[in-house]
Amino acid sequence: MSLHDAQDPASGCDGGGAAPALFYAVRVGGGETLRVEAIHGTGVPGTAPTPTALFLSAGCAPTTCLASRTATGVPGQTRLAWRNAAAEAREVILAVETAEPRSISFRFDLAVQVGTVP
Repeated sequence: MSLHDAQDPASGCDGGGAAPALFYAVRVGGGETLRVEAIHGTGVPGTAPTPTALFLSAGCAPTTCLASRTATGVPGQTRLAWRNAAAEAREVILAVETAEPRSISFRFDLAVQVGTVP
């Protein structure tokens, strides 16, 4: 995927909202855990991978942040995990953003898993 197509900023999570983001809807069953991993390359050839931020919210309002995560200690990798403690399923919004300007074609792979923790 490419963040080159991102338009609107993420809002409400750990200062998110400064950069354009891509948004995804994810349904998480009651008692299930959502795990997300973004593997990102470089925005500019010959440079280190640019960190990607992941934001999870219950809606579009700034007060609906459920979880957020910036890059891990591993270059080019960002992970987020969130457990739906409710008995019923919830649809949540996952936002992916980077500090790279939209003029740079920033590509990343996104892995999303939903299930129970063994």
